[in-house]
Amino acid sequence: YHVLLIDITEATYINCLNSNFLKMVVSNIKQQIVGLQQELRTNLQHCPPLHLLLECVMRQYPEQLQRVEELLSRAVQLGESNSALIVGPRGVGKTAVWRVAMSQVLGDDHEGAVLVTLNGLVHTDDSLALREITRQLRLEQSVAMKTFKCFADNLSFLLSSLQSEKQVKAVVFVLEEFDLFCHHRNQTLLYNLFDIVQSTKSPVCVLGVTCRLDAVELLEKRVRSRFSHRQISLYPPKLDDYTSIAQHLLTVNANHAVCKQWNIDVEELLNEDKNVKEALRQLHCVTKDLTTLKQMLLVAVSAVKESEPLLQDSQITSAVDLMLADATPKLIQGLSALQLALLIAMMHLTVIYEGQGFTFELVFSEYIKFTRRRSSVQAFERPVVFKAFDQLRCVELVTPFDSSNCRSTVQKEYQMVKLQLPCQLLKSTLSTLPNIPTDLMQWAAFTYA
Repeated sequence: YHVLLIDITEATYINCLNSNFLKMVVSNIKQQIVGLQQELRTNLQHCPPLHLLLECVMRQYPEQLQRVEELLSRAVQLGESNSALIVGPRGVGKTAVWRVAMSQVLGDDHEGAVLVTLNGLVHTDDSLALREITRQLRLEQSVAMKTFKCFADNLSFLLSSLQSEKQVKAVVFVLEEFDLFCHHRNQTLLYNLFDIVQSTKSPVCVLGVTCRLDAVELLEKRVRSRFSHRQISLYPPKLDDYTSIAQHLLTVNANHAVCKQWNIDVEELLNEDKNVKEALRQLHCVTKDLTTLKQMLLVAVSAVKESEPLLQDSQITSAVDLMLADATPKLIQGLSALQLALLIAMMHLTVIYEGQGFTFELVFSEYIKFTRRRSSVQAFERPVVFKAFDQLRCVELVTPFDSSNCRSTVQKEYQMVKLQLPCQLLKSTLSTLPNIPTDLMQWAAFTYA
């Protein structure tokens, strides 16, 4: 609790000799620490508050935010229909951009417009999407009394039901995982949405959110002709911006001494400490996903103790090591001796064929040769070996060599596959296993001989 004692004068320090006053000071500091922890949890949650998103988005994507706000304001204020596609890698803030734009144009209560959000992972066909649109527009009872000839009539009725003689409300459709909607049969939903955008019946703004750069190419010709081809691209943050975002997420409202000292220490830690800067550089090289960054910071903050309420460099470096830890060694530790033997056989074939593919028959042949040379190793029958091989495919330690040429008519025994593990990583992982048979270790070492 030395943080608060910095601001205590000598006269106050003398009064601290009074035990009641000292208890009050300690209790006050504990309350401040609890408030600090609650604010940090709020900042690092999956869907942070809008005021935090606003600062991050305006700092990272000011131009993209302005373009989205312009589209929404035209639809709400001028009754102009628009469509656009927000494109960027996962975790860069695509959803945050349109959420902030909506709050800036419409406010928190979205007055003057109706928001409809759909997700391609959830709404896997057009009928599910239409039911969800009806539910979000709160028109279930109106639709129950009607019978529609086609999808277009149903959607047009829903939009016309929102309009009145006094007020015309704009409808904003946000399609998360936009590329998955392109796989719906005939792309009926997309066709009708873009067709309404081109008409003058009611103001509609359609925003697609996707991580695929070729999402427009997935559209059918009739759908593509109705799309505006307006794309708003988001790019991953650079290292300096990445560090700045981390500092912003860890900064709290400095309304008391503990928070002030916390903010000062966080700024020094992220910008001056060499170990922390190197750890952030490594995490940035592996993934620029801001969700991963928040998870790492949450792990680091969770390690802060009440007795030492300041963030340490070791806590950040340990959290980064945990996020970058390879799960492959843990996966290999749970394999049987037979599966380990098959991995070694495939490692041997990878070296022999210089990275080219191989089939199960070649793997089984290598395994049989090994069991004949080593009498202490149990030899299993072909069906048992194939089942173990198929389990390795299920956990994706073995994958098809060329998925584009892999036909379902070819039997699994004769499909070309490849080992997903680098040989050196497999060898180092095998050396750490405690109960691996000696013959298998010698066989693995012989592969590199």
